[in-house]
Amino acid sequence: MLIFAERGVYGNRTKSSCGCNVCLFYRICGPYCVEVMKTIVFFLTRKWFDLVASGRKTSEYRQVKPFWTRQLKDAKPGDCIIFRRGYSHVETVRTLTAASIVEGWQLPEAEREFFGPCSDIKFYKIDFKQS
Repeated sequence: MLIFAERGVYGNRTKSSCGCNVCLFYRICGPYCVEVMKTIVFFLTRKWFDLVASGRKTSEYRQVKPFWTRQLKDAKPGDCIIFRRGYSHVETVRTLTAASIVEGWQLPEAEREFFGPCSDIKFYKIDFKQS
């Protein structure tokens, strides 16, 4: 469903209902509007990427740091997550279902082995499902 942009008061420019530049250019607000659906990109090693691509891994963990705080600030269920194998062009797409903060001791065994001793460190837990 497309919502046509309404005329703004900014001269010849139009103002879309969401206000993003893509919708201003095309003069429509669609389901793939960059303001409606946020895209988060994760770069994974081959081991973790293969688990996500096969569907055996349904959550990703990232240490709470300023970068991930900014990335996940406006994330909401339904947003798009792109998992890339390293910096190659091999990728798989999933849909965000939930994001929460967990303590290090709550990590699954495989992630605990990867991060090392981390009982007092906080992590973002990003749950996702197949798109």
